[in-house]
Amino acid sequence: MDKIALTEEEQLRIRNMKDLAENRKYYELLGVPTDSSLEAIKSAYIQQSRDWHPDRFFRKELGKLSTDIENIFMRLTEAHNILTDPGTRKAYDREHNIDSVAISSRIQRDKYQHRKGRKRKAFERRKGPESSTNAKQSIRDKRRERVLGSIRDNIETQERRAAHFFKLAEKDLEQERPVKAATSLHIACKLSPGNTAYIEKYKEVKKIARAAQAIDLFTQAENAESFQNYQEAFSKYRKAIEFGIEDARAYARLSYLMERLDPDPRETLRLMRLATQFAPDNAEYRCILGEMYQREGLDLNARREFQAALRIDKNYQRAKDGLKGL
Repeated sequence: MDKIALTEEEQLRIRNMKDLAENRKYYELLGVPTDSSLEAIKSAYIQQSRDWHPDRFFRKELGKLSTDIENIFMRLTEAHNILTDPGTRKAYDREHNIDSVAISSRIQRDKYQHRKGRKRKAFERRKGPESSTNAKQSIRDKRRERVLGSIRDNIETQERRAAHFFKLAEKDLEQERPVKAATSLHIACKLSPGNTAYIEKYKEVKKIARAAQAIDLFTQAENAESFQNYQEAFSKYRKAIEFGIEDARAYARLSYLMERLDPDPRETLRLMRLATQFAPDNAEYRCILGEMYQREGLDLNARREFQAALRIDKNYQRAKDGLKGL
């Protein structure tokens, strides 16, 4: 069974999680606020470990990213082990300058919950069965209110995190790092899916990031070709085109390499036609396209391209020779 290529969003998400894992940002890696309870951390770990287990990606074409996914999964387990142990969590918070107010609030909340539980049990023993029933109903009501409050707090936390990633994106854009900015904006949109400002900015930056990635891939392809690594160059040119590069050279070089490595007349013709569309005044590209048409027996098309080349450069001998051969 053929493996499925990762989408751009999946690649961005993996890169972001890789950064969090490498920098040991365990709360962000698990997706929980710093004052989260033990139960919230365990619940987040269960969900994240399911999402990032390497087996979930066995049908994906990962390449070098497979190592990143394994490291992310390993760091998730490490984050769970550290943050669910009071001693190691305290040391981690101190080492990473976690907000002391959040830590104090967490400790006080845990103490309060423990003390309240003991008082409730003592009350039930004193008052008997009927009072116990009323107490249980009261507990359910309060629990329901706590859950709703927790949901509200979680929404507010996510909004704060979304704003944080949006600011990171703005900083990355100022420093001309559009790919990283796109990653941060993607996370901001996930955390605050209804924020139209985030969504519009992500669409805008995503285009810029794709263009930057396309140029980077084209440069890598040229370097690979200069060292005669033709298969790598072939792959990089193709990816640059998938990212929408508008440089005619990418289409012309891929067409040339395809003729050498993986002949496909229809595809090589299509690529050279695109090259001439992006560089209509390039006489060489016109002649190459004309010669391709000539080999396929499309003489009228070949004549048109040779004549176009001569209109660009009336002394271009290659075009003259092409017309003589028709």
